[in-house]
Amino acid sequence: MTAYTDLQADIEAEIAAASDLAALDAVRVSALGKTGRISGLLKTLGTLPPEERKSTGAAINAVRDAIQALLDSKKSELEAAHLAARLESERVDLSLPPLRRAKGGVHPTLQVMDEMIAIFADLGFEVAEGPDIEDDFHNFTALNFPEKDSDQTHTPMFHQIEGLVIDKGANMGHLKWVLETFISRFFETGDVVTQFRPHHFPFTEPSAELDVRCSWEKGELKVGQGDSWLEVLGCGMVHPNVLRNCGLDPDEWQGFAWGMGVDRLAMLKYGVPDLRDMFAGDTRWLSHYGFSPYSAPNSASGLS
Repeated sequence: MTAYTDLQADIEAEIAAASDLAALDAVRVSALGKTGRISGLLKTLGTLPPEERKSTGAAINAVRDAIQALLDSKKSELEAAHLAARLESERVDLSLPPLRRAKGGVHPTLQVMDEMIAIFADLGFEVAEGPDIEDDFHNFTALNFPEKDSDQTHTPMFHQIEGLVIDKGANMGHLKWVLETFISRFFETGDVVTQFRPHHFPFTEPSAELDVRCSWEKGELKVGQGDSWLEVLGCGMVHPNVLRNCGLDPDEWQGFAWGMGVDRLAMLKYGVPDLRDMFAGDTRWLSHYGFSPYSAPNSASGLS
């Protein structure tokens, strides 16, 4: 048994000398691998006489178990030392400033919708929201669209604000005042020059498009005064057929209405150069054109 004892002592010395996990694994392979020293001894058991095989096998297995236990212990020791060294090198400096957390913002479309609602609410209007998907009657028939006359080329407009006033004395003068007041407050300028151009909409008669005076200075839009006109929205007096379809007598009731795309007005007010960017979902663009969620627009403290 002296040979086995000497072999065990040699391997134990190699284990003790291993300074890292790679060196320890090399010792394991050298001792217990398929071609290792102890594995080689186990392979010789078949050549021994039966009376020696049992005692010799027990002695070799005892050496193997002792070596395996020592390898496991040494591995745990080296792993603990490696972890301690790693923690020491990766120590957190609590004096460093924390990483900046990303903050969300309000999309220009939502900001402008809130601005519009704040203005019209201040003028006495109520907010009404319809379903996301309408039926054919409410989309076309009730609004005096002829049969099979829908515009197949019109861009779908998912962000639209429309206004409606129904009264026994409503007239174009009221419509003009409401829209000029809105434009003045929305673009935050007290000097607005407008013009109403005759147009056609199936749901209003007479119909018009509202333009405002403007100028372009170094690519920036200035609303109020200038040599150019800017189309802003469509409007008109509610068509008598629409009133009839809603159960009102057009000889007694009148109304005026208007509609405008939120995205277009957001572009004009805040200088967005390309409408497609409004729907791209680019966080860099949103961080530049977005608004703080903590500053809701209102007429008292300001809109933008």
